[in-house]
Amino acid sequence: MAKTFKDERGFTIVEILIAMGLSAIILASFVQLYVYSGRATLWGEQGAQTNRDARLSMMRIVKDFRHAGLIATEDIDGDSNDIVIDVLGQVFSDSINEMFEEATWNSLTFEGDVDNDSITETVRYYLEGNRLRRYVWEWDRDSTDWNPEIEGRVVGRNVDFMMFTYFDLNNTQIPNPPPSPYQTLNLTRQERASIRTVKVDLVTRSDKEDLQKIHTGSYPDSSTYHDGFTRQHLASIIRGRNL
Repeated sequence: MAKTFKDERGFTIVEILIAMGLSAIILASFVQLYVYSGRATLWGEQGAQTNRDARLSMMRIVKDFRHAGLIATEDIDGDSNDIVIDVLGQVFSDSINEMFEEATWNSLTFEGDVDNDSITETVRYYLEGNRLRRYVWEWDRDSTDWNPEIEGRVVGRNVDFMMFTYFDLNNTQIPNPPPSPYQTLNLTRQERASIRTVKVDLVTRSDKEDLQKIHTGSYPDSSTYHDGFTRQHLASIIRGRNL
């Protein structure tokens, strides 16, 4: 009776190496896909956060400026506790009470009852580094002075650029023509008194930089950027309701 032999041959070394190589390629593809997917999610979230930051900061500025010039009746009714001085000890201080105390290319200070509490406030917006600060001083009728503001509240983070442009009753830019470079803008008392409308340009950027995706562009003042940050530019033209 003839014997039957089973074929017990396994994989050759070459076949094993080929299989391992293919497995490594497939695994690397999955890892790369995971990394790219995670990176896309991260930058997508950062882009959304940048957009939210810009909109919230702009909403605050718009709300406040619409109240510019809305002076509480008790502060201008001709008695002894009326507002007669500006906030002392500030870069804009000159002891003279004005509707607009300061108007530069990236800072703005004005008076108005911004929170509708029948008390007049002096409000200042100023870009400090990449933080947008909002300072508020409230008029104290008992002391006939402005209550001290210890530290400005941060109302916007990761603000990469902010610029104010001013217009008069006829929508003519103040001054006309504007200075060059625009960063030297600092309106005089007479120019500030004619402000009726302000345009705000606000640019926020992401926390982290993606060096694999470089962005090139320009700011509203024509200065440029070239880096991996994601940016959001918002512009709003606001007319004071009480000016």
